[in-house]
Amino acid sequence: MSVTMQYSTQSVLLLSLVPSIALATLDCRLEGPVLPKPTSLSESPAFQAAAANLTQVLDAAVSGPINAGWAVENTSFSLAVVSFDQQDAGVPVWEYHHLAEGKTRGTEVLGRDLQYLIGSISKVVAVYLLLKSGVDLDAPVVGFLPALGDADSTIPWQNVTLRMLASYLGGAPANYGFSEFYFLKDVFLAQGLPPIDDSDYPPCGVIGLNSGCSNKEFLVGMTSSYPVSAPMEGRPAYSNTAFVVLGMALEAFTGKNYTQLVREVFSNPLHLQQGMGHETTTRHISIYIN
Repeated sequence: MSVTMQYSTQSVLLLSLVPSIALATLDCRLEGPVLPKPTSLSESPAFQAAAANLTQVLDAAVSGPINAGWAVENTSFSLAVVSFDQQDAGVPVWEYHHLAEGKTRGTEVLGRDLQYLIGSISKVVAVYLLLKSGVDLDAPVVGFLPALGDADSTIPWQNVTLRMLASYLGGAPANYGFSEFYFLKDVFLAQGLPPIDDSDYPPCGVIGLNSGCSNKEFLVGMTSSYPVSAPMEGRPAYSNTAFVVLGMALEAFTGKNYTQLVREVFSNPLHLQQGMGHETTTRHISIYIN
């Protein structure tokens, strides 16, 4: 009897730990102390002193007394600190802007309302549009883009879902046409690499050789490109083409172009009046970020 009681007591003790273990696994806080949200930053003497000091340091970095560590004459940038309780939602509590002297085109005035062209960091927006669209993430992409269902395709697109594309697990190549620079062929030759015939380049999208790819040309290219991995096998492989295909699929599903989707689903709800797709003019642009 004593043995049975001892076993039962141990079982009760172990079971009593289960809720604690379960709770511990759900604790997803960032490590470190949990501090309250700062309020009234613009009125805080500590913040004002830190902001003034940072402004002085940045002034020294872009004017020369401090070695900035980058080509100041070729680098435009904007920094801002915002607070959830700032008096004007459109005016940061602190901001700093530097316009590169060596710029060749774009804006002449740098400020908080300027548009910065962004590149690959906008992929998170594409994923957000995907999630908000209501489309079945596990639907094969060929259901939206039948052209990818070519029986002779070197990539098994019929096995690639929207979820795989958004996760870099679809096996799509990194690029097609874009990022190939025709003028670098002489550099490659000088490094001892064999010559490349023009016909060896993609038929579109190669800077300095041909024009950009139409949707049809791009999809044809995706059926003749080789996969970097089998779908859902191996590690995620970074791919720009995966997001081009994903964007086309979203357009087919919603009946709207990508710029419309960005504006309706992302920019307008966040009151980003200056946030848009690619249609804009260079006089409103400072720099392209990738």
